[in-house]
Amino acid sequence: MSRPLTTVLGDIERFAPDPDGSWLPLDVLLQEAATAAPDLTPAVEPLLRLFERFPRHDGYEVFWTVIHLLEKIGGYETPLIDSVSRCPTQMGVMMLRRLVNSGVERVGDMDLAVLVEWAEERAPEIDYST
Repeated sequence: MSRPLTTVLGDIERFAPDPDGSWLPLDVLLQEAATAAPDLTPAVEPLLRLFERFPRHDGYEVFWTVIHLLEKIGGYETPLIDSVSRCPTQMGVMMLRRLVNSGVERVGDMDLAVLVEWAEERAPEIDYST
C-alpha cells in the first residue's frame, strides 16, 4: 500500500544524505512520489526546493530523477523561475536551458535566455568532492 503524496513530500522536504553520504534514499522517495497520486502538481515546489537546499550538489546524479519527474509533471515553469530567482543553482539553470533548447523563449514576462545568463553568473559550482 502506498503512502499519501503529502507524507512522501514531507520526507523529501526533510531529506538529508546519510552519514556515509548516500543519496539513494532520496531516489527511493522520488520513485515513491512518482506513483503516490495521479496529480503530482503539489510535488513541484518541494522538488525545486531540493535544488535550493543543496545548491552545490547534484545528489550524485539523483537530481536527474528530480528533473525528469518535474518534466513529467509539467507546469513547473513559473515555480522554476521563482526558485532560480530566489536561489540560483546549476540544476535550476540546467532546467532553464532545457526549456530554452526545447523552444520556450518566455514564461509570462520573463525572457528565459536573460534569466539563464543572470543565474549562471550567480549559481555556485557543483562540488563533486562532497
